[in-house]
Amino acid sequence: MKQFSAGIAAFVLLAVVTTASAQTKKSARGKDYLIGGHLIMASPVGTLSEDYKTGFGIEGIGGIKAGEQLYVTATLAYVNFPNEAFYNNYGNISVTSIKGGVRYYATENVFLAGNAGVGFAKDELEPRSYGRFIGDIGAGIHFGLVQAGLFYEGRKKIFSEGFANSVQVKLGIALR
Repeated sequence: MKQFSAGIAAFVLLAVVTTASAQTKKSARGKDYLIGGHLIMASPVGTLSEDYKTGFGIEGIGGIKAGEQLYVTATLAYVNFPNEAFYNNYGNISVTSIKGGVRYYATENVFLAGNAGVGFAKDELEPRSYGRFIGDIGAGIHFGLVQAGLFYEGRKKIFSEGFANSVQVKLGIALR
């Protein structure tokens, strides 16, 4: 039993040392690009949460290296906010966004990101879509091909003053 416990302790210590060491080393990846895609789960906040409870979507991201740890990025995303209860005068809202931004890798695996652009929002009960400012800020982790992030997104409302905001969890893959 003592050998088993000592083995587990040695494994945990090795994992901690390796992780700490990996976070201080410079990237060996050397690629001058970033390309990937995400699944998005959005949770509306503020006034948007009064009429919508969830949102689901997809996002593609591409970028070029602009510094040792900095990428200039572009994203194309689609998120749908279903009106599940039909308790308001609105239908499902879909938002297609095109954004440009930056992604900074604070360590080998941890990044900070910010984006801004235009979001084309469409209420299914309206005959046309409306282009409005959209932006997000967030952070995430990137291990191998897998990445996950937590973002706060805001877009200008279609029919009233203010912003429609959501907290988004993004899970996907990316090469860098």
